[in-house]
Amino acid sequence: MVLALVLFFSPTTTPALVPLPLPFEPDIIDNIPQKKAEPIAPKIKMTPPILEPRFKFEINSYFKLPFKKPQAIFVDNRHQEIYVVDSYYGEIFIFDLEARPVARIGKGAMLGEAIDMIVREGKIYITQDGVDYVQVLDYKGKTIARLAPEDTPFMPADMDIDEDGNIYIVNKSTRQCVVLDTEDKFSKIIGPRFASLSGVAVGGGRVYLLTPLREDYKVRVFSTSGEFVSNLVESETGRGAILVTPIAGKIDSHGRLWVIDRFKGIQILSSGGELLGVLGRAPTQRERVSAPRDVDFDVKGMVYLLSKRARSIKVYK
Repeated sequence: MVLALVLFFSPTTTPALVPLPLPFEPDIIDNIPQKKAEPIAPKIKMTPPILEPRFKFEINSYFKLPFKKPQAIFVDNRHQEIYVVDSYYGEIFIFDLEARPVARIGKGAMLGEAIDMIVREGKIYITQDGVDYVQVLDYKGKTIARLAPEDTPFMPADMDIDEDGNIYIVNKSTRQCVVLDTEDKFSKIIGPRFASLSGVAVGGGRVYLLTPLREDYKVRVFSTSGEFVSNLVESETGRGAILVTPIAGKIDSHGRLWVIDRFKGIQILSSGGELLGVLGRAPTQRERVSAPRDVDFDVKGMVYLLSKRARSIKVYK
């Protein structure tokens, strides 16, 4: 055994050498207790949202006439015009893509509480709360038709239009989506009767139906011919949920789904349902989104978001 010498001192005695045993042989390295290396936890790759459009400006009046109750927006890219329906005035305000006022129409059309609006081939299609038909106006704001399917309860709400000009309409009475073709005929039904159905978004040959309540998934995907394709975004609760109560949506030119959620704001999803980004988180009140209701895009990539509480159209890119 190898001995170690330890010195003990006393104020009155000579230091003494006391041998103490060492716990290991110094020339046998393998006997040294080795501390096991802690496993290195894998680094979690934090992927921030890749999309967070920046605020550019807002439209909150027609000349000096302020918006009071803007309800729906539509961007007519063919004619490069922006349509805003304001239910307080019962009118539609039209702007160019530079936000310059162009015209105001619809004063004599007796428009009620608007829900949504589509512009197609010189005609304006409007759905209204509590109205059981789609009201159609010409470019002068005169009512030229009232459309409803025969022998079917009908309460039209959210709408969207595909690349061929077919209009997809949420029917709140049956909780299904009905299709209005280019001849203004109701041609088909998309999806079964859901427990709830709040919005529709169409693009790239797909129809995205938003089912906010009492459903296992928040988004149901069908082809434009009516075949079921997939489910997106499982229903979740808590702060980690991507969607809670989706109310409207729109597909952009890249196939991304922009969803307006009553509690989560504007979420940008891939075609497979992954969260890609958000819209409206900003440092100032003017830039933030409050009570969003509708969204659309122009050919330049600008995003137009209708904010009911701010009574304005906020523009991002």
